[in-house]
Formats: sequence, C-alpha cells, structure tokens
Amino acid sequence: MTFVARQSGEALQARLGGQIAQEHAAVGRNLIWFAFAMFLASVVVAMMRGSQRATAGAVLAVVAGVFVIWWTVRVGHTGADALWKGIVAATNRK
Repeated sequence: MTFVARQSGEALQARLGGQIAQEHAAVGRNLIWFAFAMFLASVVVAMMRGSQRATAGAVLAVVAGVFVIWWTVRVGHTGADALWKGIVAATNRK
C-alpha cells in the first residue's frame, strides 16, 4: 500500500504543478523503508515461531511497528499541513 500511495501522490503532485507538498513528498519517500523493515520483522517472527527466541522476534516486530506508525503519522501530518495550512491562515478570524 505504501508503494500505491506513493505512486498516486506523485501523479497528483505532477497534476498540480509539481511544487505542492514538497516536504510531504520528501518525508513520504522514506516510508517504504519503514514498511520494508516491518515486513522483515514479520518474516523474523514467522521464522522464530515456536522457538525460544520468539520473544526477541516479537520485540523486533513491536519496535518496527512503532517506527512505521510514527513515520506514517509524520507523513500524514506534513501532507495535511501542506494542504490546510494556507486555508486555515486565510480563514483566520481576528
């Protein structure tokens, strides 16, 4: 899904002129690596299932999961900020 989101985001950015949400795009490019780390952690957990080292695999999966969630929230926040910051500023009532 990370790959699909990246492709659709790049298509939208090209359609809007290529300058919209540059920080969001830069942060989003790295999300695939966090997703890949989560995938690898899942493979490790599956391979260690039933062994005495399963706890180490579970800890690895939890740590990878926390980082994936953190980075996904960061990507989403930069995207929302890029879209809504100007709109909110323009409608700021004094």
